[in-house]
Amino acid sequence: MYSVGALAGLAVFFAMPIEKLRLALLIHASVMLVGNLGYTIASAQGLPALLMISRAVVGFEAGVQYHTSLAFVQFAAPEDRTYYVILWQFCLGIGNCLGPMLAGVAFVVGEALDGLGVAPDVYANGLMVIWAIVLILALLLLFPAHWEDVAPHVPTTDAPEDEVVCGEPAQMESEVGSWPIVVTLIATSLVQATQTMLWRSGAAVVFAEVFSWGVSGAGVAMGAVALGYCAAQYIVAKYLVQYYDSCFLMRCLLGAQIAGCFLLAGPETAEVSSVWKVFFSVGSVVAWSANALWGGVALSLCLGRAKAAGSWQSTTGMLLVSQICINLGNAVGATASRMVLQVWHSQIALASVMGVVLAVQLGIQIGDPNVAQPASGHTKQAGRPALE
Repeated sequence: MYSVGALAGLAVFFAMPIEKLRLALLIHASVMLVGNLGYTIASAQGLPALLMISRAVVGFEAGVQYHTSLAFVQFAAPEDRTYYVILWQFCLGIGNCLGPMLAGVAFVVGEALDGLGVAPDVYANGLMVIWAIVLILALLLLFPAHWEDVAPHVPTTDAPEDEVVCGEPAQMESEVGSWPIVVTLIATSLVQATQTMLWRSGAAVVFAEVFSWGVSGAGVAMGAVALGYCAAQYIVAKYLVQYYDSCFLMRCLLGAQIAGCFLLAGPETAEVSSVWKVFFSVGSVVAWSANALWGGVALSLCLGRAKAAGSWQSTTGMLLVSQICINLGNAVGATASRMVLQVWHSQIALASVMGVVLAVQLGIQIGDPNVAQPASGHTKQAGRPALE
């Protein structure tokens, strides 16, 4: 239901010009408020139909990610795109950290106040209502009404000639011209989102049920993993993006994902030892971070080779396609992980299904000429200053 709402929201936000970003963000926050208010009422009154509707409403606000990504594409120089994509993911990581942690705290408070007869998840949903109200006030008070007039607009072309993404510019025309870049975008966006939701949905089950940490413990654990995710985003943005080309980074990140997936696996025993729990947590940080970074670098690579406006291979067209694929991947990943873990209730089950997606990513990395071509060197000269 979340993905259905997200696709509907994407259609609405896509129709809004980039100059309406402030309005789009206000709609985003207002929909978040309505959806979480519905969650709260549904949890308190035991209304499953309202819960499903609220899930779709909350999903609607995710469509604003198209507007957000379009903003940094249109207001950043081409050589800075990878930096801003990863910086954006860093901010998403902070949200992924705060969300589960706050939910875990809310569940602990709800369990402590059990005598009031209110379900613990009501407190978590109520907290998100307050969060939405704060966001609306912050946008009204702090976000410039005419933000596009004060933003440092950098005029760019859709396909800058001097941008070195993988190899030399002269090599790109002959080596990748026969393979539409939008195919690369579809493949990388779809598998990256699927892998992300496989882990996020499956890890919640492993932490809460396989490790017997409960809902609140799982929330804190996933928040802690997200802290590692944020650290990885920061390190890559500060030390690597401006020095290494995209294809080389993608190969390294894929290798890190494979290592992380191996760490996720553990023995099928009734009592999981502390060592395997640590391995799973470390593997979660490595696999999730590397996968998100792999997708971010791939998105930047594709946008760097965008065609003229008016086609599906323009920047706006490819961002729309990317968001559609991400939402479809979210639905596939969440559904697949829950189905597998219902039948095979162990951490190795999650590692196995993620391994299948990894095999697809490896096939893309090897077989897609847009990302598999040999670079003339691993380093690049273009790039913004290190992240401060």
